[in-house]
Amino acid sequence: MTDKGSAQKMTARHVMFAVACGVLMGVGAGMLFNAAGVFYPRVAEEFGVGSGQVGLWLTIVFFVTTVILPFCGRLLEKGNARVIYSICALALPVAFGLNAMAPGIWMFYIAGVIAAIPSAFILYLIPALVSRWFQKKLGFITGLISSLSGIGAMAWNMIAAGIIEGSGWRMGYVFYALATLITCLPLAVLFIRSRPEDVGLLPYGYSAESADMDTAEAVEQHRLATKGASYKDVLRSPAFYFFAIMGFCGGIFAGMNQFIPTYAISVGQAATIGAAMTSATMLSNLLGKIAFASLTDRTPLGSVLCGAGIPAIALVILLFFAGPASPMWLFILAASSTASAIRTPFSSSRCASVRRSATRTTPASGAASPR
Repeated sequence: MTDKGSAQKMTARHVMFAVACGVLMGVGAGMLFNAAGVFYPRVAEEFGVGSGQVGLWLTIVFFVTTVILPFCGRLLEKGNARVIYSICALALPVAFGLNAMAPGIWMFYIAGVIAAIPSAFILYLIPALVSRWFQKKLGFITGLISSLSGIGAMAWNMIAAGIIEGSGWRMGYVFYALATLITCLPLAVLFIRSRPEDVGLLPYGYSAESADMDTAEAVEQHRLATKGASYKDVLRSPAFYFFAIMGFCGGIFAGMNQFIPTYAISVGQAATIGAAMTSATMLSNLLGKIAFASLTDRTPLGSVLCGAGIPAIALVILLFFAGPASPMWLFILAASSTASAIRTPFSSSRCASVRRSATRTTPASGAASPR
């Protein structure tokens, strides 16, 4: 509840909602995407296939995500977010469990289809959900929540590498399945809600236009104000096509970190070294998301220009200065990871009119790791 005419203050419900979203990002998305490559060399060795064939399971995740995202966006708009994210919290351990029991590489591809459901709702639609709960400092809060996928990956890569070395890659996937089930499901059930109005609150920082409004009237006002644009209006918006192209190109560049462990082994390093390198890029991911999101609150245009400029500089270094075993590779991957962080927070916080439809093309590259 808020006093008439005053802005909604931060409450425990706002905080716990943000924590639940952060855990879904840090554990769910962190394990599924940013800590996936550590398994590839061992799985490829056991099944007698190339690492690219193992990585194809995430390509399937992204392809199916691309197909279902428009329907997922509409479902999130009209459905019960608590039910949706509880299902996602169950789908993740199922997918990891199938990988753990896989008799062949084909089982990974089936798991990829299942994992596309949490991929769509957690990785791409949580920022849209967060924008319903926070108005003040939206960019910073969205970036902070999204950055937990990088924080989680820093830990999961090293933990998974240790389990794989000691007990095999199948036990690594068992650990992933149990971790996602134990952490994500309870928080989704207890704290995820479609809108703050569902628990008698308003978005943090939201203030009714009139001091004479009570909370119920302010809630209705906010519902009308955040209804969003029609599908036809979205297709006529230049912003939609800008973010579609930006997401596609950024996704291609950002997908390299999944193959760092395989690359490390190919140049004679241990898998744990590759995992450490991946964790290092995730540190850049963490700092980049917070920095870019904070910049978005102040100057959205400057944030986008930085997000486009950093990968361009990294690409020039890649083409002209980085050799096959050069340590510059780590900088290049870190730079791409940082720059890609701007895409989702910016589009969700500043272009709400296109958030439902723009996500369709974001993962379309198939190889992206969209942190």
